Amino acid sequence: MAALSLVLTACVSRAVKEAQDVVTKADSMRAEGLMYGREEGDSVQLAQAYETLGQWQWIYPTDYAHACYHYGRLLREKENPVAAMACFINATHSRTRDYHILGRIYSNIGSICHLANEFPLAYDMYEFSANNFLKTATPYLIITG
Repeated sequence: MAALSLVLTACVSRAVKEAQDVVTKADSMRAEGLMYGREEGDSVQLAQAYETLGQWQWIYPTDYAHACYHYGRLLREKENPVAAMACFINATHSRTRDYHILGRIYSNIGSICHLANEFPLAYDMYEFSANNFLKTATPYLIITG
């Protein structure tokens, strides 16, 4: 029985590591202005990473939020805003304290609300986005002469 639990733990760790690698690749591609998921294989990998990290979100909340963001963006770019909204909302319920990713998520929720002509809700989401981005800003000193 101990060998079975050891094998299960090793498989889970490898699956989570692979999912984290997919999310890291998606992060770097988006940072370079490229779109992750142009090919069907990439889309499947990102969907699997989203599912895997969803099962382990209580241990890896920030990785899960990043996976939600990237998979939601992929769905949005593929003209599926309802599924994208579900991914983005899942990320807002994660326990992550990465305010940069939360800012990007709320911004995307706001843009989907805007497309649906839900302007007051879109405004609120953009405000949440700005507040999260402000939490990541470094304060600066004002030096007066």
